[in-house]
Amino acid sequence: MSEQNFVLTFDGVNDRVELSKGFPSIEKAITIEFWAKGENSLAQQTSILEAYNAQNVRVLNIHLPWKHIADTRIFWDAGNQNGFDRIEKPVQLTDYNVWTHWAFVKDAVTGQMYIYQNGKVWHQGSGQKRLLGGIQKFVIGSFASATNYWKGSLAEFRIWNQARTQLEIEQQMNRRLVGSERGLVGYFPLDGDVSDRTIAGNNGKLYETTWTKAELPVKLETQQQSVLSFDGKDDYISCGKGQSSDKGLRFLNLTQTLTLEAWVNLGSYQGGAIFTKQYNPAEPDKPGQPSLDKAAIFYGLFIEESTKLPMFIYSTKDKRNLVFGGTTKTEIALEKWYHLAVVVSNQQVELFVNGQSQGAAKIEGAFADNSDADLLIGKRYVDNSYFAGQLAELRIWNIPRTAAEIQANLSRRLENIEPGLVGYWLLEKGSGEIAYDSCFSDNFGMIAGATWSKSKLPIAILNPKEKFSYAGKIGDIRALDAFKPLPSEVHPPARWLANFYQSAYGLGGATKDVLVRQVLMENGGDPTKIPAKLPAKQIATAPENLTRLRPDKYSDEFFVERRLNGFNPGQLKRVQNQPWQYVIRYDMGGIQKIDNHGILPKLIEARFCLEGQQLTPHSIEYTLFGETQVQTQRPGDQDWEWAKKLFRCTEFLYHETGIHLGRLHLNIDQYAMAFYRNVINNPIQKLLEPHLEIVLNMNTRGVFAILGYKDKDGKDVDGAVTFLSCVDVDNMYVLIRQELSNMTYRNGNPRSQFLPDYVTNNHFDRSASTMWRIITDYVSRFFANNRASIQSYWSEIVGMSEDLSANSILKKELGTLDIKTMQDLQDLCVYVIYNSTFYHSWVNNKQFEDAGDVDYVTMSAWKDTDPLLAARHAKQILSMQNLTAVRCNLIMDVGPAELKDAIWKQRAQIEPGLPLEKLMMSISI
Repeated sequence: MSEQNFVLTFDGVNDRVELSKGFPSIEKAITIEFWAKGENSLAQQTSILEAYNAQNVRVLNIHLPWKHIADTRIFWDAGNQNGFDRIEKPVQLTDYNVWTHWAFVKDAVTGQMYIYQNGKVWHQGSGQKRLLGGIQKFVIGSFASATNYWKGSLAEFRIWNQARTQLEIEQQMNRRLVGSERGLVGYFPLDGDVSDRTIAGNNGKLYETTWTKAELPVKLETQQQSVLSFDGKDDYISCGKGQSSDKGLRFLNLTQTLTLEAWVNLGSYQGGAIFTKQYNPAEPDKPGQPSLDKAAIFYGLFIEESTKLPMFIYSTKDKRNLVFGGTTKTEIALEKWYHLAVVVSNQQVELFVNGQSQGAAKIEGAFADNSDADLLIGKRYVDNSYFAGQLAELRIWNIPRTAAEIQANLSRRLENIEPGLVGYWLLEKGSGEIAYDSCFSDNFGMIAGATWSKSKLPIAILNPKEKFSYAGKIGDIRALDAFKPLPSEVHPPARWLANFYQSAYGLGGATKDVLVRQVLMENGGDPTKIPAKLPAKQIATAPENLTRLRPDKYSDEFFVERRLNGFNPGQLKRVQNQPWQYVIRYDMGGIQKIDNHGILPKLIEARFCLEGQQLTPHSIEYTLFGETQVQTQRPGDQDWEWAKKLFRCTEFLYHETGIHLGRLHLNIDQYAMAFYRNVINNPIQKLLEPHLEIVLNMNTRGVFAILGYKDKDGKDVDGAVTFLSCVDVDNMYVLIRQELSNMTYRNGNPRSQFLPDYVTNNHFDRSASTMWRIITDYVSRFFANNRASIQSYWSEIVGMSEDLSANSILKKELGTLDIKTMQDLQDLCVYVIYNSTFYHSWVNNKQFEDAGDVDYVTMSAWKDTDPLLAARHAKQILSMQNLTAVRCNLIMDVGPAELKDAIWKQRAQIEPGLPLEKLMMSISI
């Protein structure tokens, strides 16, 4: 049965709807969607909608239908620059006289116009680039001049300020919207009224239309989505004390201004705790500090059992617990979703229910400091009061939100760029033991007992393209927008978090940041099980360093071995008609600026001779400070040793930027983005997703920490790599673009990296060749077993292909990254899996072997006058150790059985190039 009780009916005589406002946000793109059952004959000339600008010039028009000279057609007109753009197509009566979903799309940037019928392309045109700005008058059911009336019934009328894709249209055409979907600027369900369900409030005015009882041939309903359910007995979330900022302040230590928000579906009035910032009674008082009141709730939001009203509780410096319940008595009913909010500012507190104020009161006394208090969701300490019901979309701000801001955003996902947002738990992942904080503060919580369930939460569900939206301009490096909430599909698993914290901070770090919450979860939330004294934060013991174990690390033989099997493999190129047979060249000519204390050649080339089955150094040529020099092999000679060091340092810089970040992280990033934005039902989801796990999370969260960024004043803020090297952020991207522009799955076979001659100690070629063959066979078997199903969902591959083609910076002479055939898709899968597993494992895990020894190599050579040299050295050792210590998602641990079995059988060829225990399933660090 349909949920549509009424539809809006037009009699074709004098019926129409006029909207109260224009659409100033529409300029370059538009999508208009509706369900229609037309009753006009093929002999009539009608307009189902028309829009004009302030100059009374047509911007939009849809004839559905229009009797043309020799036939009858549907016309789609859009644009207002010296006329309008148009596409048209002859129509039959059966095309529109039953309930039909229509979508009319215009993208003035690409020049594409589409007409979709029931989610499929019915007609399209190109070269249509007239803009759409200035829409002021919008009429449904006739011309704006009240002529050429349309006859029939309408429902679910939607206007978007974006060009919707076929996939997006198909996903939502049979579904009720919430009204807060991104890009939705007008939403009229037309189910008994003509009100606009978006925040624009662009309500319509009816002229002679009638409401008719009807059922659409599809069920239109709000889609159920994941929320977290609490049983009221022992379920809760522990978020710890809150992460610290770079100034040592905890993000959740709020004492002056704050805003708490939550969507709540109450199952029982008993308990009712939603937010609680409370001192853990199991933890001892700090030596030398006054004892804290362990019953204190520093700030919290709950529903009072006896009054059934939302309440705010807070603790003052003089150790009083005060409660405010508002002045308006809006009882919270059971089994119904409510949005609750509390705002503290200017020494007053105000409560809101569904965006409506419940009254305000003065704060009595100053808030107590709560930096050492735990943030709990669904629980209060001491009396062990637990919440019963469902929670979703929890937000904490360190600023007061206005009533208008609360009302405008309560039914929509946040962008995560809103100022003052310090905690944002969507609770929509649907699985796992971690409640992720989408803010950069990363106050993730461990879920104790609470379970995932489905509910019709009144918040717009984002489609994949809205979740995975691009940052950057087309033609430049395109990646997941780091300023939006991290989609739940790429949240790191609990095993990765524990491994990361332990590798970075030692067991103490893991215990404090992750494992203490695991203890709570495993012991029913009993805080007495937490050790009274936790290990101090410490640096994990560094693994042994390869170069420090080599007394001959400065030898020419070791110099050659590292070029073959070090962290930057596959760079040796064969040459002809020279005294040498192989070269490795690094061109830094595109870098325009380096640090004053840095030393970086414009060009450096190491040359090697093939003698039998061995490579030996011949010479190194480099251009430095405008002078080109050639140093020939002279073991122990000062100039020769300096040339080798300059080469090693330059190679390390190129490795970290061009290879590690460019060829691997950001290269695979573009495939991951296209995959997550489009692939939902296609079987390759099962094949590729395990190998794309973490990469978008790592790239998004790591871009600032690794590369740095420009602050609001345009000044460079160093990341780890920019601090360690003599190159700034802008010039780092020169090297990254240089590498990324050459990367395509079409020529991804590593054979092009292999030496044409046999070299005895060349382990990389044998390892890489073996892994490529294993992965090729693995993917071939998958495609053989799933070919028909892959083909049936090929529309998702088309979307993936379009994203790859539009957003890649691949050189034009190399073509595009489009996917035309099944073989293309198969080749792409092999390429992505190979680079995500073997090649990244090799490149990442070998960094500490050489770069953990700053006597041997540093990321850029430095003058002795550099005042930060010691700090750079310390940070390099720590960074390289952390990058190689985090080994989560290991193939031989969590990989599919057939892949593990094939690797084990071929282990003699893969090792000693790379030990099997270092092979990762995905780019997880």
